Formats: sequence, structure tokens, C-alpha cells
Amino acid sequence: MRISKVVIVLAAIFLFAGLSQAQVYIGVQGGMGFSSFEDQDKGATAIPLGVTIGTDLLPIIDVGAEANFLVSPYKFDNVDPILLTTTESEFTQNFYGVYVRWYVLPLPVITPYIRGGAAYYSGKWKSDDSDDTNVKGSMGFNIGAGVDFLMGLYGEVVYHIVSHELDMENLPSELSGSKGYNSIQVTVGYNFDLLL
Repeated sequence: MRISKVVIVLAAIFLFAGLSQAQVYIGVQGGMGFSSFEDQDKGATAIPLGVTIGTDLLPIIDVGAEANFLVSPYKFDNVDPILLTTTESEFTQNFYGVYVRWYVLPLPVITPYIRGGAAYYSGKWKSDDSDDTNVKGSMGFNIGAGVDFLMGLYGEVVYHIVSHELDMENLPSELSGSKGYNSIQVTVGYNFDLLL
């Protein structure tokens, strides 16, 4: 189901680009992610890698699709208050989405932009003392800002807003319900122009 939606978005981008003679690009990006989860006292960091494909809708507006994967998950230390033992848990959150970039002030060397998007987010908890636990995939949103440099290089900061529920039966009340799994990603990337 998710794959078919991604294929439809990619086909629409190529069709639009072909009909309008617009430039299509493929980008790769990587950086650092910072957690802002609702149920964690301390934040954690992760290393995201992503790919994008996009085209110019107008001279100052790009539209595209993106996929993002954590190659190094968010890691948390959990202290048992009774036994005073520490276990480590890891959370991996990936997403597949679409975005719009609006170039607010086109300049010759750098071009700042703001962006917004929607995505399908999935995730998984791993812990030293229990089995892996998936979270129910859900739709979320992201907003951010960035700068395009000459020759395809860019950098951006994006805030991801998403809520998940644990995908388990018979959850205790303190673990049930939807919780925020927001994060901030700071990435740099490079766009390769395609000739169609």
C-alpha cells in the first residue's frame, strides 16, 4: 500500500516535469537527528540518511518526494527505580513523504527557503530486556527552513511532528494511547540534476 503511493507520487513528478519541461533532481542527504519525544525525560541523537526526488513547480517553488531512514537509532538509558539497574533502549523512526519548498529570496550564491510536508512515519523500539516492539505507523507533518548553495549543495533544519501508539495487545494504561515522537533533523545534502 505505501509502496504504491510512493510510485504514484514519483510518476506524477516525472509526468509533470516531462509535460512542463521542468528540471528534475535526485538528492541525497545526511546529518543529525535530535529527539523530542513525549515520554522520554532526556533527549537522544540519531543519524538519518535520506533520498529525495523533486522538480520545479514554479521558479520559486519545488515539489518532491522523500524517504528517510535512521542508520543509527535514538538511544536511551532506562533506570529501574527499585533495582537501580540500567538498560538501554533504541528507537528507529523512518518516513516516506512529500514536500513543498518555497524559495523566499532567490540570490545568486545562496537561496534561503522554507518547507513543509506530510509523511507516513513508522518506528520500532528495541530494548535489552524485552522483545522488539513496533509502533503503529501514522501520518505526520514536518516544517523547516534551509539554504540552497551553488552547484546543488543544500542544508536544512526540519521539525517532524508525529504521534504513535505501541503496536501491542494488553498494554498497561501508562503505555496505551498515542504519544508524541517529534524530532528535529539537521541535514546537508546534494541534488543531482537529471536530464529528461
